[in-house]
Amino acid sequence: MTEKLRALALAAKNTTCFGDLQDAIDAMDHMTTPDAVLALLDEIDRLKAENAGLRKDAEWRPIQEAPEGVSVLAVNDCGYIGRAMKERGRWNHIGSPTHWKPLPAPPDAAKGDSHE
Repeated sequence: MTEKLRALALAAKNTTCFGDLQDAIDAMDHMTTPDAVLALLDEIDRLKAENAGLRKDAEWRPIQEAPEGVSVLAVNDCGYIGRAMKERGRWNHIGSPTHWKPLPAPPDAAKGDSHE
């Protein structure tokens, strides 16, 4: 719905023909009912929550909060950043890690995301 409303608003903004302008305004009026506004506000709230989650995943976290048995991105006290895993209380592949964050999802080959 937001994309359609955006397209109509841009059409209304960029048109020079009164008939086209009125058609765009009429279409926007139909889309700005209380239910439509509430739906847009719900979408904004959902996107804010999704954004907060993405920001949380991007932040470095204290190493004491790292999960056991899960590969994570870790940084050690020398500044080295790499994949590491805590197993039975010990860290593999990195010495003296200080912070961690979740690994990003791998590229999706079906979408054409690659690092070639």
